[in-house]
Amino acid sequence: MDFLSELGIQETDAREILAHNREYGDRIGQLAGEYMSYAPKQFFRAYREGQRAESTQRRDAFLSKARAVAGEENAPMADLLFWLHCVLYAQAQYRQMGIPEEIFWDTVKDVGYKLEECKQVSGKCGVVSTWFFLHFDWQLAAFGRLQYQVRGFPKDHYAWNGYELNCGDTVYACHIPSSGKLSEELCLDSLQRAYGFLKKDLRSNILPVVCSSWMLFPPYVEKVFGDGSNLKAFAQMFDVIDVTPRETFDDGWRIFGPAFQGRAEGLPQDNSLRRSMVRYIKDSGEFGYGYGILLYDGEKRQIINR
Repeated sequence: MDFLSELGIQETDAREILAHNREYGDRIGQLAGEYMSYAPKQFFRAYREGQRAESTQRRDAFLSKARAVAGEENAPMADLLFWLHCVLYAQAQYRQMGIPEEIFWDTVKDVGYKLEECKQVSGKCGVVSTWFFLHFDWQLAAFGRLQYQVRGFPKDHYAWNGYELNCGDTVYACHIPSSGKLSEELCLDSLQRAYGFLKKDLRSNILPVVCSSWMLFPPYVEKVFGDGSNLKAFAQMFDVIDVTPRETFDDGWRIFGPAFQGRAEGLPQDNSLRRSMVRYIKDSGEFGYGYGILLYDGEKRQIINR
């Protein structure tokens, strides 16, 4: 596994991973090879009806087998090793499909990002996320800073200056990996890269991108995110067309780590975002997600609906 540094995995974590891999990596590697033999032949296409359910069932079955090899007490490490072995098979399959190496590495680096999240929340070297099946079913790809997934537009209708989307039309759902700085410059670069790869599939020079995230919840944007901050700039890239209230702040761990237990008391306030969010939690019980859309004109290199 000489590619661990390419995923941004720290040396101390790499040593632990390699030690576990020597112990039971061969058996987990065999499972990964069998799992990847199911990989579809088409890259970056939407699931057909029933396919996602089949894929999640297959994922769960293989992860269960990997955990049985390593022991349930080592489940986060077993999952990590399983997906790391899948990376090796994925690289060969990307090459067979003629997908640029840059897209491959941008996409699989998410394994390293989720390792850091696992350490942040549990202190363990491993992963607890199970959504990597999207990466290895070729349902999700990263172009620079952002990740994208093909979806059908879930709303009845959206129109902006002559451009229209109707329910079921193809859109590209944007995901934001926890990989550091989220500047507008990096996001626009990602949109341009995605447009360059996908423009043959678009009905015009417009790339329709949707996002459902706590970062688009209007009260956070107005009351928590500072003027000129990357978070506010990211939120303002989207036209928010729907809001989903939540009783609790489910994404508090993303800001405060394991210290977050649903209350403002005792939370770290060592940066402006944390201080603002603590004040907000004390003053408001309003939490939720926003659903937004941006229309990126790849020829003009700009977002046209903001």
